[in-house]
Amino acid sequence: MNYNIYISIFIINNKSSILFHSKIYYYIVSNLLNNIMKIITILLFLLNFNCLLSQTYNSIKELNSTNGLPSDIVYNTVQDKKGYIWIATENGIVKYNGTSFKIFQKKDGLPNNDIFKLNVDSKNRIWITGFHKGLYYIENDSVKSIKNSKNINGLSFTFEKNNHIHFKIFYLNDSFVLNSKMELKKFFFKNENNDLIDFVFKTNQYIGFDRLEKRYFSLHKSTKKLLPKNYIYCKNLYYNTPAFVEDRTLKKPYSIEREIDNKVILLNGNDILHKDFSKNKTHFLNIDSDDTYTILKDQTGVFVYKKGVFNLSLSSKLKKLTKLIHNIKYIVIDNQENFWFIYRDSKLVFIPRNFDLITNYNKEEILKEGTSIKHSLFDNENFYFITSSNNFYKIDLTEKYLTEIKKYKNKTPLKILKNKNKIVVACTEGLDYFDEKTLKNNFLPIINRATVFNNEDFYQVDMTRIKKNGKIIYERPNTLRFNTLFYTNENNILVSNEEEVFRFNELKKTIIHNTAIKSTNVINQLKHHILFGTNYEGLILTDSNLKIHDKVLMNENISCIETDSNTEEIFVASNKGFYLFKIKNNLLKLINSYSVKNGLIGGKIVALKSTPTKVFITSLNGFSVLNREMITGDKIWGKIDFNGFLINGDESEKPIKPNVFERTQNDLALKTSIFSLQSESNFNTHYLISRNGEPSDWNNFNEKNLQFRGLQYGNYTVKLKLTSANNNITYDEKTIQFKIKPYVWETLLFKILIIGIFVLTLLTFYFYYKRKTNRKYNLKLKLYTLELKALKAQMSPHFIFNSLNNFQSLYILEGEMSANHFLTKFSSFIRKTLDIVNKDNISIYDEIEYLKSFIEIEALKNNLDIKFNFKADDSLQLNNLSIPVMLLQPIIENSLLHGLLPHIDDKTINIEIKRTNNEFIEIRVEDNGVGLHYNKNVKKKNHVSLATKIINDRIAILNALTKVEKYNLSIEEITENQNVMGTRVVLKIPFNLL
Repeated sequence: MNYNIYISIFIINNKSSILFHSKIYYYIVSNLLNNIMKIITILLFLLNFNCLLSQTYNSIKELNSTNGLPSDIVYNTVQDKKGYIWIATENGIVKYNGTSFKIFQKKDGLPNNDIFKLNVDSKNRIWITGFHKGLYYIENDSVKSIKNSKNINGLSFTFEKNNHIHFKIFYLNDSFVLNSKMELKKFFFKNENNDLIDFVFKTNQYIGFDRLEKRYFSLHKSTKKLLPKNYIYCKNLYYNTPAFVEDRTLKKPYSIEREIDNKVILLNGNDILHKDFSKNKTHFLNIDSDDTYTILKDQTGVFVYKKGVFNLSLSSKLKKLTKLIHNIKYIVIDNQENFWFIYRDSKLVFIPRNFDLITNYNKEEILKEGTSIKHSLFDNENFYFITSSNNFYKIDLTEKYLTEIKKYKNKTPLKILKNKNKIVVACTEGLDYFDEKTLKNNFLPIINRATVFNNEDFYQVDMTRIKKNGKIIYERPNTLRFNTLFYTNENNILVSNEEEVFRFNELKKTIIHNTAIKSTNVINQLKHHILFGTNYEGLILTDSNLKIHDKVLMNENISCIETDSNTEEIFVASNKGFYLFKIKNNLLKLINSYSVKNGLIGGKIVALKSTPTKVFITSLNGFSVLNREMITGDKIWGKIDFNGFLINGDESEKPIKPNVFERTQNDLALKTSIFSLQSESNFNTHYLISRNGEPSDWNNFNEKNLQFRGLQYGNYTVKLKLTSANNNITYDEKTIQFKIKPYVWETLLFKILIIGIFVLTLLTFYFYYKRKTNRKYNLKLKLYTLELKALKAQMSPHFIFNSLNNFQSLYILEGEMSANHFLTKFSSFIRKTLDIVNKDNISIYDEIEYLKSFIEIEALKNNLDIKFNFKADDSLQLNNLSIPVMLLQPIIENSLLHGLLPHIDDKTINIEIKRTNNEFIEIRVEDNGVGLHYNKNVKKKNHVSLATKIINDRIAILNALTKVEKYNLSIEEITENQNVMGTRVVLKIPFNLL
């Protein structure tokens, strides 16, 4: 008799209760006892084994209301031409870029929130299907509608041809067409009973529904071919081939159960081909709008066809997801070959194309004890590890079995090593050797802190000593203890402590050290380069002489380094994740990086191991297996999206114009997100902000809302940049420009107005003050002029009396002729004096003529022979040049009274007028009198030269009126061989004032 026995074995093992399931097929023959003994033997063999739970893929995630969707009920997903994923839910439509959700609901223009189907046309418009009247679509993130469709219910996109879009009522077969003028019209063949609902481009034929016959038909080359009754059109079941599925339940097309268990009709033109699915129940998993992929599922697996050709890669990936495919309704494959699963309970799950890049084994699935993994070793599909409770285990990764090898109670394991066919657990107390096959152990007691093997030899550090096979080969006293040991390929031993690293050459007995490398955790080598992983200074690259060439991952705690000399790749683990480097020009170049965000198990990484196909990463919480080919070859793609402004933290606040804000709207947040269906950890985001064209620098940012507070008014340019995680590659750049309007008092016009008012006020005060000052100086000038005139008037009686006495004496002594001559001169002088006494200005010519008369009268009056010489530039028109009246007369008067009268020799006065530098008129008056010092010595006690004082005051007033010192008067003695030859007075008058 044949028995199939299903055995459940409960094994009690210390603290854990282990459930092991196994099916054992055996035949019960004549001797039952022998069979029972066989079973007992098998059970004893399996006594120390625990069946490992299945691996997990952490990058797979469900999208629901907890992480951004407006509802947990999802009906449909499509991808538009730009790569965005559009999701139809019972509470609106979602545009998803991989990191953020943009939601469209009734408040945004939708007819209602319950939308169950979406389609994308050639112009990237998203057409909406739901239980509502009217035809709606989304274009450029704006909801729009077709005007003449408001009374039609349930329109659904079917196909697009010749710039015309075709629709049908989804629960009926009534068909419509939208022309290029955006007008919706009924669409049928010959009469309204023949609705055309699809077009197959490859075969150039329409698919329609005959209402009278109640069955589908094909229209090829104007020939109508009716399909058998009870067959339903199943769009895109076969690539470019119309397919019809038998439906004995007579269900409508929109509610078809996507299970094919009967015959299928295929059309080649109007020729009918039959395909029998009756042997296996086959599920049709791709959505009907997917014209690229056909996805079929039966009892043997899932099969993906891309454009009609079986795709082994995608089918194999789905095979790894067998458990997730249960109860699935749709599978959508986007243009990056990511999977989107929609389940019958309307749940949506996203599965990235590289979901199997990382396979995780969580400690909770491996162990029942509440401990973590402390040390590990990968060797030929075997995973050895020691837990924090010092239990030593082995996992067969092929058979998925766990074996407990040993429990360490009185020893402290430090590391697991491989030496030939031995697995070695290095403990503080010694080395524990295990046979790789039998797992029998042999313990070698020896004081140990760090151990490495080199063929038959093993090296250790003990405090400040290096030992080989237990014997000291080097000791460095008066230093900190050694804590890290590495044996290179050139007989060099590298050790380190918290303050420095050393290189000891075993053959030459020489040592090199570097005190710049501190707190080393781990050491490794790649050809002639040495790599040091430190506690807080990151990863350090040196040459074999410990000369530092590069430092990366600063401020990270490096725990593991693994190298591959064949590919020259360096694998590094830190407290932030896992990195892949290569050395180029003595510098470390980052190739890729992974972290918890990419699906790695969290916790400190304690071990790394690379093989030609995989990388094993052990953390405190389990271990991850990475597909090495995908690590180095996975193509990264991404863009940066700008999703609008958040003004003053209020979603409802809007700008006054697009990208134009009031002065009070100066707390702005730019809503950004990364457009990529790959992990965000693959990217870095940067921004640059410039006001009014001012230069600025790039800065990093990590938040989705890029916040700027207290912005001043002006024109702003913000540039956004998306780069690789190592900043070596720029994937996208975007520029946003906006303007913040100023307050009224901050505008240029207002400032110009204020400055104008201020300048006008200053000018008003200036001219007022100047006018007032000028009036004051004019009054003073008139006063001095009047004083001069009064002085002359006071002098006139005396002058006339003396002149008449002189006239009388002259008449008596010299006769009538001389007396008449004097009288003529005197009357001429009096006439000229009367002519100028009431004038303010006089021409230089008239002034000179007056001075001539004055000198003649003084000469006659004093009975002197005074020579008068006058000289002027020929270019000067003295009649047209005016000076203040009687400006020169006081000078001549002083020259006569104080210079010539005391002089006993010939008496001469010279007046010269010339133009200097085209700017001044220079009037030079010279006499050959006694000079200045004589007058100072013989001057009467109470004498005051009123003429000199008046002329000095008048010049000061004239200069004040012109606001500059331009009138200039100078008086000096004329000397020759230290003898006084007379006096010179020089008066300079600005030419433009004459």
